[in-house]
Amino acid sequence: MIFWKRMQPFKVISFDLDDTLYDNVPIMYHAEEAFAELLCDRYRLDPYARDPVFWKIIKRTLSDENKELLDDVTLLRAQGLIKAFEILKKPLQGGMQEALALVDEFVKIRSNFKVPVASCDLLSILAERYPLAALSNGNVDMQAIGIKDFFTFNLRPEFKGLKRKPSSDLFFKLASLCNLQPYEILHVGDEPSTDIKGAVEAGLQCAWLKGGYAGRSLSFYRLNLVPHVVLESLTELLDLAEGNAHKINLQK
Repeated sequence: MIFWKRMQPFKVISFDLDDTLYDNVPIMYHAEEAFAELLCDRYRLDPYARDPVFWKIIKRTLSDENKELLDDVTLLRAQGLIKAFEILKKPLQGGMQEALALVDEFVKIRSNFKVPVASCDLLSILAERYPLAALSNGNVDMQAIGIKDFFTFNLRPEFKGLKRKPSSDLFFKLASLCNLQPYEILHVGDEPSTDIKGAVEAGLQCAWLKGGYAGRSLSFYRLNLVPHVVLESLTELLDLAEGNAHKINLQK
């Protein structure tokens, strides 16, 4: 654990989810493959549609055309499905309703795993002393992956609503819900361009899990703002939280 900035006592801890509490890369890889297979088998699509890259290109094109869709991965995927099926000359008869139902199926597939025991144990210990908040740009089902009960708050961006990290929206919303100043919240995340940038610019304290859960996240070279503390592993967060609790008790 390396401190880069002087820290103040914090009262709430917020977490990024993907690649912070678990390794999301293989999960998404297998989910995208399985979902492409499901779509091709159900709708008898052309063989090239079994390649997840086909669907990703369409999503990327849509998001390039309308950046606001990046604030809502569910809506982006649904609109991507509608566009893809038009390209494949097999339009979805149920339109957006059918597309959203398909996205629900994708979320079930991508949420078909359990968060590692070590991460759950960490959350369980922290939740006894702090309110915990999930601030994620993604759409994983927290109930399905076994961590919903640890969190008091679960905030996600949405189209025409709260903007995705690194926007300050999720961070400011959490501070408002907790009736706290932003600096009274510690945000824990792996991503320099979303978690660190977003938290620091919003005035939160930030703990950067260097490399993320599996060591795949971007390195020091992608930092554009300095976090308050660098964690080599999630377990170091327990020591940080314990020391913080001691400071708060001394102030009482």
